[in-house]
Amino acid sequence: MRASTPPTSTSSLHSALQIGIFSPLVLSGRSVAWLARLFRVQEVVSSNLTAPTTQFRLKTSHPLLLLLCLAGATSISAQTGVRGWYELGATVIEDVELKSFLNEAVSGNKVKFNTGFRGAIGLGAELTPFLALEAEGGFHYNSIRSISGAASANAELYQFPVLGNVVLQFPNPTGLLPFIGGGAGAVFNILDAHNITLGASRLSSTEETWSFAYQGYAGLMYSFRPDMALGFSYHYLSNDSPNWDLGAGNNVKFDRLAIHSLVLAFNFRF
Repeated sequence: MRASTPPTSTSSLHSALQIGIFSPLVLSGRSVAWLARLFRVQEVVSSNLTAPTTQFRLKTSHPLLLLLCLAGATSISAQTGVRGWYELGATVIEDVELKSFLNEAVSGNKVKFNTGFRGAIGLGAELTPFLALEAEGGFHYNSIRSISGAASANAELYQFPVLGNVVLQFPNPTGLLPFIGGGAGAVFNILDAHNITLGASRLSSTEETWSFAYQGYAGLMYSFRPDMALGFSYHYLSNDSPNWDLGAGNNVKFDRLAIHSLVLAFNFRF
């Protein structure tokens, strides 16, 4: 076995900088030399141990450490990939309970929706090959098929979700990229009621409101170019009880909307 020798100051500094507190940065020989001039490095050899050990004490000021942190952040940002996507597909809303309708007493009245469509666009950053952050804006359209107990239910629901997402993806040599994600935000809801008549009450107007929402999704993409991919994904969106306030104590409120979407997606990278 080859006997180990105590490292020299230069090699010790190089090792500490590459595997120690500066490991987030990729350091070249020139970078190490620059840092050696920047910092006053003092080697302290412990005398109470059988084998000598080497430690480094970096003596510098707080502003210098701040500059180094900023340099590290800049280096990481330079390696961050920016990406975006478009998607279009079908969306289905589960039957939902009508919680309130103007001055009418409601109990168990179910709102049923026709199958509609969804479009969305997103933009985000790949922090690592496995992790990305995204901002998403979308559009959902569904018409109301029926409301139990209503004489007429001629209306349409437009939803515009605005969400922030966290995405986990699993790159591999096949070119197929599976991913899962989730996010939260808000939905701008437009109820375009041409004629909803329930009991003695009738709604014939367009109403708007915001509501909280969250989603989960998963899918599979195929990279046909290094910067482009096609695939599909499934989205589950929960829209937390949109409530349209018409004033004078009148409102129309749905229970929580559970929305399922199956879409085709096109991803691109800058």
